[in-house]
Amino acid sequence: MKKLDRIRDLSYKRRQDRLEGFLNVSDFHDGRYDTHDFVSPYSKTACNLDADVMLIGQDWSSEDRLNKGYSEVIAKLGYDPTIPTNKNLKKLLKEFLNLDFGDCYATNLFVFIKKNGMSGSIPKKDFVYCANKYTIEEIKIINPKIVICMGSNAFKILSKIMTGNEKTLKDYNDPIYDANSGAHIIGVYHPGGQGTANAGGTEKVRERWAKIGEFYQTADFDMRA
Repeated sequence: MKKLDRIRDLSYKRRQDRLEGFLNVSDFHDGRYDTHDFVSPYSKTACNLDADVMLIGQDWSSEDRLNKGYSEVIAKLGYDPTIPTNKNLKKLLKEFLNLDFGDCYATNLFVFIKKNGMSGSIPKKDFVYCANKYTIEEIKIINPKIVICMGSNAFKILSKIMTGNEKTLKDYNDPIYDANSGAHIIGVYHPGGQGTANAGGTEKVRERWAKIGEFYQTADFDMRA
């Protein structure tokens, strides 16, 4: 089965799936943010099925944010290009990996929509549920060289599931190789303002991305599955 067909199968499963206490992307604006081709709208622009770099965010949006009004731009791109988080991410990718956002495959660990606001919490068990059912399968399909987890939750959950050892961003040193997927798992602070502050400022963020860029450009990836 082709990669796109496998992704579409996952997308269909996600649209039929329901998780207590959360909503589905298709519940908003007559489903115009949703698509048959991707698990997360975040993939609409960063949809390279043969990408060497896979980006994984925590979650896509919230009930309050989506109910503020429909956006043709977000529906088309799968993200808001005007907010600092996305501007910063694109700059970091270009400067340190020489990649555009569209060169990557991007998705979110949590595939459902939080009720209330963007700051709403998501129980760990629900992250784990989504990771096992969707994210791990996406990684198998895309088969990237490196998986960049943006934010502590995504990194902790995936490092535990994929390698058996839960890592935090504070004790992160080197990319973690996962023999099952053939990918290296890398954790970075969220590219937004709070994530930058948690990292210790812009220069600390740049230092980490510089190390990722060096690894990406020089590492031997022949061990990939």
